[in-house]
Amino acid sequence: MAEAALKAAPLPEAAQPVGTRSLEVRNIAALLTGQGMTWGLSFLLTLFLPRYLGAVNLGKLTFAASIAEMAREFVLLGTSTFLVREIARERSRLSAYLGHALLLRTMASVVVAAAAVGMAR
Repeated sequence: MAEAALKAAPLPEAAQPVGTRSLEVRNIAALLTGQGMTWGLSFLLTLFLPRYLGAVNLGKLTFAASIAEMAREFVLLGTSTFLVREIARERSRLSAYLGHALLLRTMASVVVAAAAVGMAR
């Protein structure tokens, strides 16, 4: 009797899982295609952007990108690593952790945005 309860009813035709091999192949192909496009566009951007912008404007763009990257690190404040670790330990607190991380990142973003506006003036 217990054995009968453990056996699951067969899935309907439409709900049958896709073969794992074909799914893996499609996922790998999608990732490789995306990565190839990223590399190709980055290469083209590296070739043509300096000629289009010129030395001074390319320097300004590089400076702005470095400031933006430092600001991003401040906004993230290590929350990604913390979230992965804590959610893996205690899945039941997922919504609390995500809510607090979102609040922390939002507050840090406001501080960074205010600093950016202050520097721009």
